[in-house]
This record gives sequence, structure tokens and C-alpha cells, in this order.
Amino acid sequence: FMFINVRDSQHWGDDFAVYIHQAMNICEGKNFSETSYLYVPAFSSLAPSAPVGFSVLLSPVYKFFGFNMLAFSFFMSFLFVLWALVSFIFFRKNFSASTSLIILLVAFFPNFMFWLKLLITSDVPFSILFLVIAALPVFAKAKSKWLYIFCGLLTALAASTRYVGFIIVPSLWMFAIYVAVTTWQKNQIGRAHV
Repeated sequence: FMFINVRDSQHWGDDFAVYIHQAMNICEGKNFSETSYLYVPAFSSLAPSAPVGFSVLLSPVYKFFGFNMLAFSFFMSFLFVLWALVSFIFFRKNFSASTSLIILLVAFFPNFMFWLKLLITSDVPFSILFLVIAALPVFAKAKSKWLYIFCGLLTALAASTRYVGFIIVPSLWMFAIYVAVTTWQKNQIGRAHV
């Protein structure tokens, strides 16, 4: 699975170039946002510079392999496989191994996902981080402040990977309020029966 659809080229010239250029700037000690990207508001969906988190993840690939599209493609393939494994572990929390595998095959084997695996985009690392942030409080046996601090750091990393990551913060607050209200309601119902 790791080696399926790995190529030494990209079929679009959009944000993947910005991410790689920012990674190059990070490795060369330059301002990461100076990418020479020509921003045309009428035709561009990407700002002149992208969030820096994904470029930081790409910078070791550039540092060790240079501007090698095949190396970047293998890195994305590794992240894609990691995403699939984390998803399988997440599914196993509520389903059997066979059901989790079927869900995984349905979710990760359509043509669109193989296309996504080929691209150098921040969607894959963001999805991994988002899934880990969602899974940590569910899987943790002991809920400590360090768990929530770690989730906060992962949230900051996710937000630095994609702009949409900022939605995680209000989502976590809403989830905390939901948990507090449902816990309070259960306690009230328990007292009423006593």
C-alpha cells in the first residue's frame, strides 16, 4: 500500500509548491513566507503563504533529499499509511477487527483517496492530528491535566498545519461543555432516585 501511486511529479502547480518552497526557506534560514508566489485574488484560492506547520514537517525531507519529488511523494505515502493505521485503531474502539477493516477499506481505497495520497497537501497530516486529538480523551485511561495540555499542543500544531484547524478550539470547548452538562444531568437523576 505504501508504494501504490508514488510518483516523482505533481499534476498541479498550486499549494504544493508553496509548502515545498516554505520548507526550502526554513532549511536555508530564510523567511518562510517569501515564496515568490504571485497572488491573484480572482484566480487563487491560496494566500501568498500557507500555514507553516506542514512546511515544518516537509523540511527534513528537503534537508536530507533536496528538491526530490519522489522523496516528498514517499513522505506523503508514509503519512497516508499512518493516517490509515490511526483510523483503524480509532475504529477498533467501537467495532470488531473485521468491521474496522471493512470501514478502513471503504474509507481509504476509493480512487479519490489514492489521488489524495499522491498530492503534497496538508490535508493528510491535519487529518492525522485531528483524529489523534479526538481519540486521546476517549482512549486515555486517566484524564489528567497533562493529557489536555498535550491535546492543546496538538491542536496548536493542527491549526498551524491548516487554517481550518482553528475550528478545533471552539469544538473542544463545546465538547467540554457537553460533557459537563451531561455529567451534571446524570448526577441530578442519580440523586432523584436516591
